[in-house]
Amino acid sequence: MFFIPDSLPGAPLAITEVMSSASTNLGPTRVVSRSDYWELTNFGTNTIELTEYRFSDSAGIEGAEREIFRDRRIGPSESIIFFQLAANVFTNAAQFHAWWGLGNLPADRQIYGYSGYGFSSASDAVQLWKVTATETNLVDRVELPAARRGVSFT
Repeated sequence: MFFIPDSLPGAPLAITEVMSSASTNLGPTRVVSRSDYWELTNFGTNTIELTEYRFSDSAGIEGAEREIFRDRRIGPSESIIFFQLAANVFTNAAQFHAWWGLGNLPADRQIYGYSGYGFSSASDAVQLWKVTATETNLVDRVELPAARRGVSFT
């Protein structure tokens, strides 16, 4: 479901997982809904400065989230998880990490919360943009079909 565009050499970034209908389940029974999240992976051999990057849902570049990338870097072969902040669900990275399972993610995994951009469970998209003073380029886009609660798109 992802691609690495060759139109932006030196930016081998890809959206590698998206959850638009997260939950905590007890067997087949949903116990509580959780925040949407998505994962960004660097398939390159160099660290990439993310300050010029933005992400959005299917709405496009207008209003794209940029603050979450400010002063952030992603190392070679590294993945970062971004999750939607939501009252009474996840208000910080430690809560998200605990929900995922402390032993299931590396302790040093970068995990960041953001406001806004909840993904529709019916149909949506996640888009990653690189925006400079002279250009705006779509780096990656993942189309999300109807979600099954608790099942991510990879």
